Order: sequence, then C-alpha cells, then structure tokens
Amino acid sequence: MRILISNDDGIQAEGLRTLALALSEKNEVYVAAPSRQQSAQSHSLSVHTPLYAKEEKVPGTAAAWSVDGKPADATKLGLYLMDKLGKPADLVFAGINHGGNYGWDTLYSGTIGAATEGNFCGRPSVAMSVNSHEPQHGFGKACEYACMIADKFREALKANEDPARQIYSPKSAGIPLHFQFGEFEKYRYRTLSVNVPDLPAAEIKGLRIASIGPRDYTEWLGEFKDETGRTYYEYAGKPVAAKHGELYEFATVPEDNDTILMSEGWATLSVINHDLTDYGRQSEAERDFCGL
Repeated sequence: MRILISNDDGIQAEGLRTLALALSEKNEVYVAAPSRQQSAQSHSLSVHTPLYAKEEKVPGTAAAWSVDGKPADATKLGLYLMDKLGKPADLVFAGINHGGNYGWDTLYSGTIGAATEGNFCGRPSVAMSVNSHEPQHGFGKACEYACMIADKFREALKANEDPARQIYSPKSAGIPLHFQFGEFEKYRYRTLSVNVPDLPAAEIKGLRIASIGPRDYTEWLGEFKDETGRTYYEYAGKPVAAKHGELYEFATVPEDNDTILMSEGWATLSVINHDLTDYGRQSEAERDFCGL
C-alpha cells in the first residue's frame, strides 16, 4: 500500500520522520510536507503564490519533497507528484503533530487541513497528534496506533483490490484521480483524527472513539512590548474544557468527547465529516428565514 505523509510542523519535524519510519515497515511511503513551520493554517491554500517542491531525503521513504506552501498545498502537490510517478497514493497521513488537535482546535489545525485535503482528492486520511508541543514521552504510542490503522486499511484494500478496485483518469491528463475499493468507500471523504496524551505508554488507558468537545482558552491574548516600545499581541492563554454534564454556553457536555477523555488519559479517535451543515436546524432556518 502506498501512503503519503504530510504535516504542518515542517519536513524536518521529528514526529513526521518517526511516523515515516514506522509506516515504511509494511508500506511504500512518500512525504510531501511544508518546508517550514505552518501550524494553525487550517485548510488554507496558496492560491496566488507559486508552489515550489524540492526533493529531500527522509529515511524510510521512496521519495520526499519539501513544499513552499501550506499543509493542504503539500498534500495536494504530493498526491499530484505521486500520480506523475505512476505511484498513486492509497492513503494519506498527516503528522505526527507536535501538539494536540482536538476540541475546537480541530478547526484551526494545519494537520487536520493536510489530512482533509487528502479526502478532497479522494483518499481516506488520518491525522495523528501527540498532546504536547515538546513531547516528553516520544511518539511510540502514536506510531503504534497509526500502524494499526494502516494495517486495517491495507487488509481492506487487499481483500477488494481485484476486480473491485477501479481507477478513473481524465482523458486530458491521464492522472489517476480517485479510487473505489470496497471498505475504503466508507472513509474516502472522512478524516480519522487521532490524539494521544503525552504520557508514558503504560499510562495511556487505550484508544476511544470520541466526539469533538469544547476547548477554549483563558486570556486569549497577551499584550507585550517590542524593543522599540511598540505594543504587540500574542496568543497566550491556557486551554480549558468543560466537564461532563456542565452546560457550555449552548449544550450539555457529553462524557465521550475528546477533551474529557484526553484529560482522563485516553487516546481518542474522532471521525470528521466535511459537511458542515447543521441538519438539525435546517428546517427551522427554512421557516425562520424563508417565510415557510
């Protein structure tokens, strides 16, 4: 199975390189990642800026490129370059991120953006994160979960490869665009987001399916002075999350959300859907705003 890995921490990040080595034991791994740090870029693209790709050496990979762009740019361009090589990706990973991407931070995350761009290009995708910007306990447990997930996708691909796998190519370019292979269909337009506590492996309770919970910050911005005396602002708050049963402005917090489970020592897996429609309010909005 061919896997493309991207991230938002940059191609030199330890988390990405550790993941590439782990996945390369059973898979053909490629890397396309930003040339520099691009955290909190969400799903932004470099629409009016040329993208440059430079070949790099990343242990465990068949090929690797650094991209002068955003995380989603790196995924899109990496998939394109793999297609040009005649090696279309079956699966996309993003990470392993240095820092958690759960709760409301999911919307800001460049790691999530890199993964969901893989979905937009027709590939199942997995975002992997460890809940510390400076992990004290390494990436071993996150790699274990990543390899387990990759194994399950590989089994599904192998079981359905012939004749169920179909490749569609545009007549003008001859580049494979998307795939149909059995169980992969369930996840082609979904991202699996896995967050792992920065704890010794023996202290991590296990992996739980989780909804995305509320996660805000105290004192969002800090006010500082530069060397000239000019005032500037930086995000400086500490994360806070409601507890199970508390009313968080608009809803009672369920016990199975990622912010609670992470605080209790669980790793979490959330399935992210890109359809942002609130179907529960659609009919009400139709009545309230459309005169029905």
